[in-house]
Amino acid sequence: MTPFPRALPRPTAGGTISVSGVVPACEHLFNPTVFRSSTGLVSLFRGVSADGVRRVFRCGLAEDFRPTEPPADWTAELAARGEAPPWVADPRTFSFQGRRFVTFNTGHSRRPNDLFVAEVDEAGRPTAAPIAAHLTTGRRMIEKNWGFFPCGDQLFAIYALDPLLILACTFDGDRLICEPAWRHDWLADHLRAAFGPLHGGTCPMTIGERLVTVFQSRWRAADGFEYAGNMLELQPEPPFAPLSVGPWPLFTLDEREREIQPSRRLNSRVAHCLYPAGLIAGPGDGRLSITYGINDAACGYRSYDAADVLARLVPLTRIAGVRTLHTLPSASASASPTAPASRSAAVRTFHWRPRAALFGTPAELASGRFMFGNVGDSLQRHLTAALFGMRTLHAEHAEPGTTPRLLGAGSIAHRARGGDVIWGSGFKDQPLSLTSAEKAAIEVRAVRGPLTAEYLARNGVAVPPDVSFFDPGLLVAEILPDEIAACRRSSASPSGLLLVPHYKDTAVWLDRFAAAGHRLRTVDCDLYVMLREILAAELVVSSSLHGIILAEALGVPALLMRPPATEPFAKFEDYYLGTGRTAFPVIDDPGEAARVRPAEPAKPPQDWRRSVPTIHDLESGGFTVPILALDAPISCPAGMAQGLVEIGRFAGGRFDIRATLAGPGAARLVFSIEGDLLQDVALSTETATLTFDGRLLEERGGLVLLTATPAGGNALRILLTPEFPADERSAAAGGGAVSGPALS
Repeated sequence: MTPFPRALPRPTAGGTISVSGVVPACEHLFNPTVFRSSTGLVSLFRGVSADGVRRVFRCGLAEDFRPTEPPADWTAELAARGEAPPWVADPRTFSFQGRRFVTFNTGHSRRPNDLFVAEVDEAGRPTAAPIAAHLTTGRRMIEKNWGFFPCGDQLFAIYALDPLLILACTFDGDRLICEPAWRHDWLADHLRAAFGPLHGGTCPMTIGERLVTVFQSRWRAADGFEYAGNMLELQPEPPFAPLSVGPWPLFTLDEREREIQPSRRLNSRVAHCLYPAGLIAGPGDGRLSITYGINDAACGYRSYDAADVLARLVPLTRIAGVRTLHTLPSASASASPTAPASRSAAVRTFHWRPRAALFGTPAELASGRFMFGNVGDSLQRHLTAALFGMRTLHAEHAEPGTTPRLLGAGSIAHRARGGDVIWGSGFKDQPLSLTSAEKAAIEVRAVRGPLTAEYLARNGVAVPPDVSFFDPGLLVAEILPDEIAACRRSSASPSGLLLVPHYKDTAVWLDRFAAAGHRLRTVDCDLYVMLREILAAELVVSSSLHGIILAEALGVPALLMRPPATEPFAKFEDYYLGTGRTAFPVIDDPGEAARVRPAEPAKPPQDWRRSVPTIHDLESGGFTVPILALDAPISCPAGMAQGLVEIGRFAGGRFDIRATLAGPGAARLVFSIEGDLLQDVALSTETATLTFDGRLLEERGGLVLLTATPAGGNALRILLTPEFPADERSAAAGGGAVSGPALS
């Protein structure tokens, strides 16, 4: 965990909703949704009886969330209105055209399971039989928590969060037809890596003028899974682009709630769970409230100052624009103009990933391991996405001549391999252990400064005489102008001093300087967290090079504090020399900052864009990896071919991929996630079936790299088809055919 405490909004009120123990034979009463009606608040929540069957109950609440009536069996009320499933789980509420609806699913009782909507009255009682929600493109075996919401006279739903997939929904007799409308790719890597996959929680709500939803993340802790809630803001009109997100889970269990545990866990793998299920405005002006499940055992609520929560959201980086999947008959004309569609490919890049690095030493800070990564290295993901409109594929290792990579921000020039492109990287004076041919295959387009250029030339790498000097971090304001503008709008007025230590300095600085009242920001954070904190400062004091660079990119004065002895001082000299400054101040204590004048902030060279590779350069040079549809044939030329397979959507459990050669020959198929092997299969003319764990894949990122190598140099075509195991398919009760990947 990062040693820097994550700032969480403070609730103005909160507690448990007192429904536990009042429903006979139900120890587990949790996951409450809530809506406001003319009679007050109404809550619907899940109950699990002794036989394990899921049911839904409802009750009225006062404005302080105290029950005003005994819970009623909503499942029985639903059954009285017509045919209804006996297993009813995960209620959520939404309004549409002046009517109130409840959506629910059949959990794991069917494969595939079903999703329904039912109209209800002001008290939450069903007024009609439930209507099945039908997705036109096929879906996973187990799905939950589509987030329905209205816009004008049309109904939409969030189908998935990462990428953000929006459905357009139409009532058609006894069915609700849902069609894919828009897909937005955005960078959620920092959240997924630290806190696990992003899943639906509440139906989106308008709070003030902002459309938001509270979602949930799940990650592995020492004693089991942890669930927590976070907030995502969407554009309030079509195509509902994602705008901002909590930089970490904003809603977590407190110590008292963590101790609320059932006598028997429903899921032995879950240790602590805050599961967001309801979101409303109020009570009172400028407030919002969330309702949530506590450890599958109780119902909780919290009220917040809405401005306090919304102010904690940070911009996010969208990849190119929006992919339109369906044209609405009436809304398309009024939809906001969109950027060009993103390419179905990723750019192979490399940056330093501090998997085992510590903030200081274990003796100083025993738990101080990185959670998000070093911001100065990981910022290249944002720049690459914005420049090229493509996702990034981190390539830790390169096979010279076959898998070239783009090297950007960071002191990583010594990690270059044959075929790589260096664009703004800096050096550490370590040997470049490559053959002459491999060195000749490295292309240098820009470097951090003249010392990096000298290092590369000294090691036999050709450096153009007119090579540009800059660090990519200096370009954030030009490459990400909208995101920086959002950071400026939401940052506090500049005041005081911000300390940004090199990660090796963190433990010492926390002990020596933060205790003296100085604001301190570790480098273990996402880009926009760092940028917002810098913008709220009058002066930045940093022993991290990218603390200096990002401050100067935003026009904030910065002073270099002497870096750790283990860090080469030459990399700092390289940056300042590359920006035309032969002298710069260095201090040894923040107290000196008041007496030392910072160097004038640097500006990037005006012609920096000439150094940027074009899309054609990347594609023709083999830097891009296509994202493949699972049910489309893969053409594999005579030689190695690679593609990214987006199979993380099969998160409901185990599934198979059937791999079949379309012609005679043989091939070796290797499936991996960022270098970690998943499957290695020798495929002949016979069909092979490969089994995958969808949950594991989703936790690891969902994008799997497929490397296909034909045997004997033969060209071939491979057909990959997702299938669910026979035992799961045969268990489906009235579920219909299993189709390909949803919305691929």
